[in-house]
Amino acid sequence: MPSVYLRVDTSDLDNLLDEMRSVLTEAEARKVLVRVLSPGRVGSKIKTILVNTLPAEYYAKPGWIRKAVGPAKFSGGSTVSCVIPLDGARGPLGDVFSASGSSGGKGVRSNWEGRKGQKTGKGKRRQRKVTITANIVKSGASTLPPTMAHQGGQPPFMLFGGGGVYTRTTKARYPIARVVGLALPQMPLNRSEPAVQDAIHDYMEERMLHECQQLLGRFG
Repeated sequence: MPSVYLRVDTSDLDNLLDEMRSVLTEAEARKVLVRVLSPGRVGSKIKTILVNTLPAEYYAKPGWIRKAVGPAKFSGGSTVSCVIPLDGARGPLGDVFSASGSSGGKGVRSNWEGRKGQKTGKGKRRQRKVTITANIVKSGASTLPPTMAHQGGQPPFMLFGGGGVYTRTTKARYPIARVVGLALPQMPLNRSEPAVQDAIHDYMEERMLHECQQLLGRFG
C-alpha cells in the first residue's frame, strides 16, 4: 500500500468558490470542481509539479519521482476531492543519491587495504579510515555516521572504484545491505511542502477560473 496520500482539495479556495456560486447554480459549481479534479488531468499535473519543485530542495531525479507517483483517485461524494498516492522505497546511496568517500574521518573504518593474511610489517592488512558523504538535500552534504545503528550497527563502506554504499548487517562478512537515504513520500510533506502546496493552489485557481468561464460561455 502507498505510504502517503497527497490530498488535493479546494478548502483554500473558498472565496473563489463563493464567487463562482454567485453566477452558477450549485450543480454547475459542482461540475466545475469535478472537471478540475478529473483524475487523469490532476494526476498528470501533480506529477509535473513534484518533478519541478522537489529538485529545488533535494537531489531527486525526475525519473525516480515519476515512478513513485501513483494514479490519482477521485472522490465524488458530498465533498469533491482527489488524492495522489505516493510510494517508493528509500533511495539507495550511490544510485538514487550520489555518494563519495574520502580518506580520514572520525574513526570510520571501511575499506580494507594491504595483503590478506599479513599481520605485521609493510603491507599489513588493515582497514583504511574513510569518510562517506551523500548528496540528499541541497542545503548540504550528509556525512554518514561511523556505524549504521538501524542496520546492524556496523560501519558503512563503498566498493573500490565507486558504486553503492553498503553495510554489514552482522559482525560476519555477510550478509550486506544497501545504505539508503530518503523516500519520495517524505519530500512533499517536509522541506518542499510550501512550494508544492503553492503550486497546487495556483493550478487549482487557474483551472477553476477556466472551467467557470467555459461553462458561462456555453450558456451566455
